[in-house]
Amino acid sequence: MRATCTLLLLLTAFFLGEGVVSACLCQPGTVKEIVKRLKKESFAICRGRVVKVHPIDFSSRNSARSWQQSIDFQVSGVWKGELRKEITIRTGGGCAASFSEGQEYLLYLDKEKDGSLYTDMCMRPVPFSKDLIDLKMLGKEKEPLPSTDR
Repeated sequence: MRATCTLLLLLTAFFLGEGVVSACLCQPGTVKEIVKRLKKESFAICRGRVVKVHPIDFSSRNSARSWQQSIDFQVSGVWKGELRKEITIRTGGGCAASFSEGQEYLLYLDKEKDGSLYTDMCMRPVPFSKDLIDLKMLGKEKEPLPSTDR
C-alpha cells in the first residue's frame, strides 16, 4: 500500500510538473539560518546579471557532476571571494537552478576541484532585490576584479 501511494505521488508530480521531478533535498532552516550557513560555507558570494545560458553537451562532460548548463554572468558586486567582472558558472543534476538571460541574481557559489564555479537550488540563487534579507547579513559589497582578455 505504501509503495502504491509513493508511486502515485511520483507519477502525479511527473505529469503535473511538466515532466520534471526534482530529487533535491536541501538542509532545512529559516532564511536567516540558511544565509548564515551559506555565508560561512560558500567559496564566493556575488551578484550578477545573466549574459548567456548555455546547455552543456552530454558527450563533452568531464566532471563527476551531471552539469546541465553553464551560465555567463556579468558580476556587479562581491561579498566573499575574489571574482572577476565576467564569470561562468555551472548548474545541474537534481538540484539544478534556473536562470533567465538579462535577470540579475544573488549567487552563493562553490568551487569544483578543476576550479569551476557552481551553484544549485540549495545554495539559494535568487533574483536580486535591494529588499533581500541576505543583504543585511552579508555586509558591505565590494567591486569585482577587472576582467581578463580571453
